[in-house]
Amino acid sequence: MNQRTNLSGTIRSATFMSAIALVFIICGGSAGKVFAAAADSLDQLYEKAKKEGKITLYAPLSPQTMSVIPPAFMKRFPGVTVDHIDATSDKLIARVLAEQKGGRVIADVISGALTYLPQILDLKIVEHVVIPEAAAYPAQLKGDLWVATDTQFYIAGWNTNLVKKGEEPKSYEELANAKWKDNIMGEPRDYQMLVGFAKRKYNNDEKAIDLFKKIAANQVEFHRGHSQLTEFLMAGQRAICFTCYSHHFPVRMKKRRPNSTADDRRCGRGRRLGNGNEGSPASQRRTTLGSLGRQ
Repeated sequence: MNQRTNLSGTIRSATFMSAIALVFIICGGSAGKVFAAAADSLDQLYEKAKKEGKITLYAPLSPQTMSVIPPAFMKRFPGVTVDHIDATSDKLIARVLAEQKGGRVIADVISGALTYLPQILDLKIVEHVVIPEAAAYPAQLKGDLWVATDTQFYIAGWNTNLVKKGEEPKSYEELANAKWKDNIMGEPRDYQMLVGFAKRKYNNDEKAIDLFKKIAANQVEFHRGHSQLTEFLMAGQRAICFTCYSHHFPVRMKKRRPNSTADDRRCGRGRRLGNGNEGSPASQRRTTLGSLGRQ
């Protein structure tokens, strides 16, 4: 597969309401590096890895992820420990680039968001390794030199203490209504939302841009960090979040017995991905969350 030819199509199809994290196997600067032989089977790679005793992982992982993935890996591959270097994707790439210039790349595996794929490929340090689990993945979630590790779906959510039952937005288009002025917040880096509407829902750049301009006219308040965004929503800082992560809702739903849940709604071509509620950390009153979204 030609990585450059396939790249633009991959990004267009993968960014519809989601962000994708990728993993790359890095070829070593010496013959002893674990993944230097692309033709090796997984068992053969494991035997080589045991001789080194560890695998060095450069990846921006949450503490929750770190508590699950490395232990599972080390259980499946006894004798190989995981040396994890945590940082944002751009800092990890800069680190690998500095190592490359110094003549010694330390990382065995690097993970980062889809948007960093061209930059990582330009380093010309990744190796082709066949990962058996990736066989069932659709074409847009893998390539010769990378494979998707997780997807994150965007939803619009609302605080049901601030949005009355029956008045919830039933589509993203409704967020352009002037009644939501000074009531919407989002994450400023979520450009994938615009790409998704332009390339997948509308197939029309101008129509997507027009929608987002109308939503922006409602004085959207921006905060960096999706976890913080959801906490602000629960606390009632604003009534609606239009770029929340769907996976932030189920965890919060389990913390307290729900007062209510949002109805299952269809929105455009997609479907609602989650809804829930929980107590607000900023007050003693019960706070519930509703949501709509599309896949």
